Amino acid sequence: RKWRIYRRYSEFKDLDSVLREKLPKAKLPALPSKHYVRSSTNPKVIAERKAQLDHYLQGLLAMPAVVESNLLLDWLQPKRTQSHFSLSNPN
Repeated sequence: RKWRIYRRYSEFKDLDSVLREKLPKAKLPALPSKHYVRSSTNPKVIAERKAQLDHYLQGLLAMPAVVESNLLLDWLQPKRTQSHFSLSNPN
């Protein structure tokens, strides 16, 4: 099953911070670093970043302590704020 998660890097960073604070004993996967030098519009960079963040989320989902806390599951819920709606068809 595939999911599409639309989040900014800062939201991943916030999630990571909350998880580390609430679950200090959990050995969480490393959040991929943000790339400031490389172009964020380069398709190759975008694909690489998506793969890294997917690997991070898969690692979190494999951890019972993370899933049982509901912090990740709440974060994965669709956002209903105006900033998360697209005005164009992504396909």
